[in-house]
Amino acid sequence: MEQQPIVPDHRAGASALAFLAEASSVLAESLDYQATLRRITQLAVPRLGDWCALDLLADDGRLERLAVAHVEPERVRWAYELYARYPPNPNAARGLWQVLRSGQPELYPLIDDALLVASAQDAEHLRILREVGMTSALIVPLRARGRTLGALSLVAAESGRRYGPADLQLVAELGGRMALAIDNARLYREAAEERERFRTTLASIGDAVIVTDAAGRVTFMNVVAARLTGWAPEDAAGHELPQVFRVANEMSDAAAENPVERVLREGQVVGLANHTVLLARDGRAIPIDDSGAPILDESGRVTGVVLVFRDITGRRAAERALQASEERYRTLVDSIPQITWVLTPDGAVDYLNRRWTEYTGLPAETQLGQRWVEVVHPDDRPGLLASRTAAIAAGEPYEATVRLRRADGAYHWHLVRVVPLRENGTIVAWFGSATDIHAHKQAEDAQRLLAEATTVLASSLDVEANIAAVAQLVVPRLADWCTVDLRRPGGAIETAAVAHSDPAQAAQGWEVLRRHPIDPHIAHGTAGVLRSGRPELVSDVSGEQLAALAAVPAHAQLAGARGIGSWMCVPLVARGAVLGTIALGAAERGRYRAEDLALAEELARRIALAIENARLYHDAREAIAVRDQFLSVAAHELKTPLTALLGYARLLQRRQRQAQTLDERDTRALQTIVTQGVRLEGLINLLLDLSRIEAGRLRLESAELDFAALVRRAVGEALPGLDEHTLTLEDAGEPLPVLGDALRLEQVVHSLIQNAVKYSPAGGAVTMQIGRQGGQAVLTVRDEGIGIPEEALPHLFERFYRAPNVEPLNISGTGVGLYVVREIVARHGGTIAVTSAENQGSTFTVHLPLATQPQS
Repeated sequence: MEQQPIVPDHRAGASALAFLAEASSVLAESLDYQATLRRITQLAVPRLGDWCALDLLADDGRLERLAVAHVEPERVRWAYELYARYPPNPNAARGLWQVLRSGQPELYPLIDDALLVASAQDAEHLRILREVGMTSALIVPLRARGRTLGALSLVAAESGRRYGPADLQLVAELGGRMALAIDNARLYREAAEERERFRTTLASIGDAVIVTDAAGRVTFMNVVAARLTGWAPEDAAGHELPQVFRVANEMSDAAAENPVERVLREGQVVGLANHTVLLARDGRAIPIDDSGAPILDESGRVTGVVLVFRDITGRRAAERALQASEERYRTLVDSIPQITWVLTPDGAVDYLNRRWTEYTGLPAETQLGQRWVEVVHPDDRPGLLASRTAAIAAGEPYEATVRLRRADGAYHWHLVRVVPLRENGTIVAWFGSATDIHAHKQAEDAQRLLAEATTVLASSLDVEANIAAVAQLVVPRLADWCTVDLRRPGGAIETAAVAHSDPAQAAQGWEVLRRHPIDPHIAHGTAGVLRSGRPELVSDVSGEQLAALAAVPAHAQLAGARGIGSWMCVPLVARGAVLGTIALGAAERGRYRAEDLALAEELARRIALAIENARLYHDAREAIAVRDQFLSVAAHELKTPLTALLGYARLLQRRQRQAQTLDERDTRALQTIVTQGVRLEGLINLLLDLSRIEAGRLRLESAELDFAALVRRAVGEALPGLDEHTLTLEDAGEPLPVLGDALRLEQVVHSLIQNAVKYSPAGGAVTMQIGRQGGQAVLTVRDEGIGIPEEALPHLFERFYRAPNVEPLNISGTGVGLYVVREIVARHGGTIAVTSAENQGSTFTVHLPLATQPQS
């Protein structure tokens, strides 16, 4: 039967008020708003509609269907399944989501098929909506404190009811009361949760917490506070705080002011003074720190105090340990030989250790900030400050080598290292150290100077030019000025080099010494060192000492102009003879010490050795020239009578073969004369060749020749003279054209054959091979003789060299033949090499460039 719409008559108004009163009673029964709201939906069916649904918005914006009611309870489950299958469209222009977005209710007095078609999400959905048979509907938002919390939906179906404005007004009033109930329940729940979280937090935090009321009486105490004070929370409740929380000064034992009294008096956060102890109920004295804060109501009135305190026994122990550690650290850094310091983050000096004062003679307190730079050598300051600034800006460690001034005024080299200390990525300090590396730096510089000087001295045989170059090396690395003087025959002293950091001063020094040579009879200075052979060192030159060092007034004026503050003079000694001196001067007083003198002496030894070596080389060259001249003359002089001697001997041999006038013994004697004459002629020829090579007069007549044919011819000439040896030639038979001197190349081949025979005294096979290898003609001569010791191989082609294993065998020779062979081969653009092992024979290999390349 169709139900008529509600009309605003007296009876309808009374019914609506009764319904609202009943609903309000249900809403007030419990703070479990979800269960209460479900009851309201059930109360609304069938009094307000056939269907009733309640949807709430979650905190994350999701829509949650809290309750569904229907006149037939078995259809409720079906309604939930339909909702899950076809949830409301969030983008629909009307309906549930539009009400939630706009906060405005929607009324559908008559639901026709067109509305169902517009609301359906697919054909199946439309079929279900038609089956439900909805006739009218309304949706009202649940709003509280300006927020939409959800929506209440009513649908008329089986009853045929149609909703009007009065129905909408009634349901809107119900929605408002439901929203208020939801909001109140949530607020209560949140407040309860907040109170519980507050109590749980206070009970669980590591600090002790006591809460008082406005009169200073304890209202709450957590477990930590109970443990520290010795009061149980239930015992402490209601007591005035000074009874429970008693504090005193750790140093004087005098009672300390209770912080709660100050908070109540001043209305602001306060804290305990340092060195405060809590006097517990059981008599313990516990070091603590604390703070008290007021509890304010909405009007700003103090309604109580929260006191937070903690046991700092461990921290006090850690502070004492840290203080002891810092004391140990300070003692450690004060005891090490390095200078150490601490910088602020911006680079200002905050601490300097005791070594600083001991080294520089300056109190650390006066050098804080930036004044420390005063002890850095002026030449080193710009580079150090630039590196320091860049490193601090980049937050990176830096390192530098600088000179620092000692208490006695001398500068010593130091290696400076500075590294940052970071906390959570932020630089909070810089730690620096300076290690004295003066001795190492001096040794390093000294070795570098000596190495460079040695290189210069060995660069040529021009002794005076080398000495001048060494003097320039010394200035300014070791001295501000340097002079080298040499002893000449007759005792005169001649200046060989003058160097000064100022070229004008050097030129002036040369002029003065040219006009006024050093007097060799002066007791001190260069003349004195030349006579005694002992060095002199004056670390701090006085006026009297300067006058004693000068030979004439001009020398004194020159020395004064140089500003000599420190001086040393060292003899140049070689093989026990004093060849000269090297004198070094510095303007800085105290500049030279024992280690500097040792360096100067080593430098002087190298200069003296270079001078002596040059003299010896000169003498050796002269001796070699005399020798070569003698050999040349002797060879020429010997060759003339030897030629006549051999001619007559051979003439006698021919007559003997024709007339047979000599007996066998005289025939052998005559043969010996010829053999030894030929040998002597070969030796003389070798000496002549040696002389020509040394004088650069060995000439070659170059023409194209067949090297293979030349070798065959030489082998054929050698065979008749072999008694105990066999000589074989492996020959491919092809021509090997080379450009060369036929006589000299024959000399090479004959010398190698003779060498193989000579050093095979027990006889044996000599094997030769001639052939082509690439663009070269290759000749090898292999014997089975005594071989060559490994250590002799590198020297075998040197002039006058003979292997050590030939002496015990009495094998004669001059050590010149292979030298001449190598020179001849080299002058033909070829090479000769040897491989050998002692007692296993030797193999000589000659390579000569071919005159024409083979056709490919």
